[in-house]
Amino acid sequence: MKESRFAFEKSDEKKSNKLRDVTIENVTNYKDFKAFYNFPFQLYKDDPHWVPPFFKEYEDFFNNKNPFWTHAECELFIAKKNNEVVGRIAAIIDHKFCEYADKKIGYFGYFECVQDYKYYNERIWLWQL
Repeated sequence: MKESRFAFEKSDEKKSNKLRDVTIENVTNYKDFKAFYNFPFQLYKDDPHWVPPFFKEYEDFFNNKNPFWTHAECELFIAKKNNEVVGRIAAIIDHKFCEYADKKIGYFGYFECVQDYKYYNERIWLWQL
């Protein structure tokens, strides 16, 4: 595998699991990362109160040059139905905090999905992990 630029690029191996009509895929490349970033634009396009994040902010945060990734790791996921993104989530482990708290703790973030219970049922996402 080539040297990775982003924290989510762990391997070239694409993993996906299908549960019902939803496929959960891990983000392994820049194209998937852009889909991960762009999903809320589609989801909130009619919401006048939504303030979109800057792409550069995402690029900088998930870039391996961010010192956070020297002691943390992440896995990004997108959910698809009929090849359309219907959700996303990030799983993050901060090993320094785990050491400080003396507990094994993981975090979920960047969660967005269409308003349909079958897509935001946590078991669908956890099944991928």
